[in-house]
Amino acid sequence: MSQRASGTNRRSGIPSLAWGAIPVLLVALMSFAVDSQEPAPFVDPETLEAPDVIPADSGRSVRKLVHAQRFSLESSYRDYWCAERPLVDHGYLLVIEIDPAFAIARQVESPVLYVGDRPAELLNIGLDSAHLIVLVPECDALRDVPIYFGSYELPERVDRARGEAERRAAVAKGVRPFGREAIDAAIARGGEPLSVGDRTALMPIVADLIDRYSPTEAETATIYRLNAR
Repeated sequence: MSQRASGTNRRSGIPSLAWGAIPVLLVALMSFAVDSQEPAPFVDPETLEAPDVIPADSGRSVRKLVHAQRFSLESSYRDYWCAERPLVDHGYLLVIEIDPAFAIARQVESPVLYVGDRPAELLNIGLDSAHLIVLVPECDALRDVPIYFGSYELPERVDRARGEAERRAAVAKGVRPFGREAIDAAIARGGEPLSVGDRTALMPIVADLIDRYSPTEAETATIYRLNAR
């Protein structure tokens, strides 16, 4: 996946060319905010030709849904982890256990992590832990939604037609949603839904998840906390 350095406002994340940037750049990305409220022009996905895709996922690359916690925000942020750049005011924070082969830092296009047909925002790297903390925007339910690694791409270039093509290709390759029991257990571990002011207010919670599930990334967790003050 990709990461990009940020500006000074701290309320939304923008992906870039490096899946595994150094922690300072990673956190700068996650803390960046964009003031512009102009939406991207709407493009009806039915009018677009879906591209050919080859998912990297074997059907077993996302091994476990560990933690799931729904969130809602009083102030929305713009999601730069997809081509349409929509405003987001709700979703899920997830922790997933992955095949360690997918937790390799790269400076080029990498397999994009999808939840359904939408790229998920990576909040850590997971090199040692094989656990990723991810933000899933505009997700209302996790049942019947596959979580998988798609083909090599930059998430900011994924539009709705590409996302749907990725989902169909992943399902055809054997990717399946987590079962009800696994989802209920992850939601129970996540606890009560979060209601906070804005995206920045989520970052101390993300830092706690990094400390718990990927403790060797303590530097990233520390910077998240500092940037949320």
